[in-house]
This record gives sequence, structure tokens and C-alpha cells, in this order.
Amino acid sequence: MINFNVILIYKKDFEEREKNYIAVIDHLINYHNIPEDNILKYEWKEEDGEFHRTKHINDMIKKSDKRYNIIWDVDIFITKRQLMMALNMLNNGYELVYPYDGRFYDISSPDIFYNKVCNSEEFEYRKLSPGDNSKGGIYIIDKDIYIGEDEGCMGWGYEDDIRYELSKKLGHKIARSEGICFHLYHPRPVENNFGQKYINVNKQRLEKILLTINDKILKEWVNDTWLWKINIAK
Repeated sequence: MINFNVILIYKKDFEEREKNYIAVIDHLINYHNIPEDNILKYEWKEEDGEFHRTKHINDMIKKSDKRYNIIWDVDIFITKRQLMMALNMLNNGYELVYPYDGRFYDISSPDIFYNKVCNSEEFEYRKLSPGDNSKGGIYIIDKDIYIGEDEGCMGWGYEDDIRYELSKKLGHKIARSEGICFHLYHPRPVENNFGQKYINVNKQRLEKILLTINDKILKEWVNDTWLWKINIAK
């Protein structure tokens, strides 16, 4: 019996995003053999109000009936081996696991993954993350320990760094599996759109974490300001 759920957060803003969403669902079901009942989907609609990704993730984690949950961006492909390695790490006591080694590569279509990556063939790609140290795209959490996403972050930008840096400072065990995270191409939002207008606020929240040396002060700040109210032992 499968011991995890996959969480997908989807907002249609480009035609390519919808195609990628459909491709990822197919990837989960037909490549990774994950039952559809274990794929939890949040599909944003305008009547839901502003798109608040961190809150939507928290809400879906709360709804999940599994201890282990994979937050899987709707444009990400990884190999079976990567996923199995990452799940084994959770079983061995890690609390936040990335099923890739930090490399984050853009590919033009699912065919590149299935025809090239799966057959270990050379192919053209574009690096999306400088320094081969990406912290986004896909990650797996232990619901019993995870403090939740920072709902003070709106839009896109720095929320992945906040998740990683806070977990590290609070002493949570973090691990990475081997392999590359493959990202399906889609157009990028233009400057000054919804995601961009929150970027400075998100950055300030990250800086707060990086500059706070005292763990007790950091825990108190999280308990006082996280809209996801999970108390952290003092």
C-alpha cells in the first residue's frame, strides 16, 4: 500500500502551463504508477480570490491522510530511482527531502525525458538554477514534523529558500537524492505581475531567518507570525 500523497497546486496562466499539468498527472500515474486517489489537486479559480500558493499547500497538507507528502510542481519530471531514493531517506529519519541533487534543468517537452533521460542519452537543456543548488520544484515532507509553508509569502520568489533555511536552522534533518530535476518549459511572467509585487516582502522574511542567530527567538517568531499554527517546542 502506498504510504504517501502527491500534492499538486495548479494555476492556469499560460496554455503551456495547462499542457504541463496534464503531462505531470500522466507522469505520476503511468510512469511512477501512483494511484490517482493518492494525487491531491488544488486547481485555482478566480472566485477563490488571490492565488496564495503557500496557503494552498498548507491547506492540502492538512487534508492529506498520509504522513509523507510530496509537493510536486505541475511542470516537474524525475526518475523512478530518484523518487525511491528520496522516500527511503524519509523512512530513515529525514524530515525534508529533495528527490534531486540540486541541478534544475529546463526541457522542451515530455518526450525529451522519456526518450533521452530514461535512456541515458545526451540532450540539450537549459540550466534554470545557478550553482546547481535549487531548493524548489519538488520536495517531500514528514507531516508529523514539518512546520508548514510561510503564508507570509505571496506569489513566487524566496519561498523555497525560506523553507530550506528555516528547516535547517530549526535542526530538521534535510537530505537530497541523486539526479536532476527536469522542468517542462513554460513562458515566464512579466515584471510587475502578481508574483513580482510581493518579492521584496518575501525577501525580507528570508533575511529575517538568515540573520536570526538565536534559535529560541526564531522559534518564537515562527509561532507568532506563521499563519499555519503549528507550535514548535521552545
